[in-house]
Amino acid sequence: GKKGRAMRTPQKLEIDEDVVDISCGWKHSAAVTREGKLLTWGWGGSMGTSSIYDTGGQLGHDNAFDFWEPMEVAMETKLLADSVSCGFNHTSALFSPVR
Repeated sequence: GKKGRAMRTPQKLEIDEDVVDISCGWKHSAAVTREGKLLTWGWGGSMGTSSIYDTGGQLGHDNAFDFWEPMEVAMETKLLADSVSCGFNHTSALFSPVR
């Protein structure tokens, strides 16, 4: 597909890391890498769908921007992602402390 455009058919996603968990929500997705990184991409809540659903924040990047390629979620403290689950317009992840 063309970069920066939403696709209506499934597309192969190239991630240069080993993915150990992945989840898809309504219009966004997330993955956990073997190294404990949390990656998210898709609709971040930008306007254009419906004002009742435009809550934003489900990608975890502290904004409502859309990211069409996997982006690592920055953490204030060093944690390792263990698993992730995406819902309608939210994302939940479990983390472990770095040892």
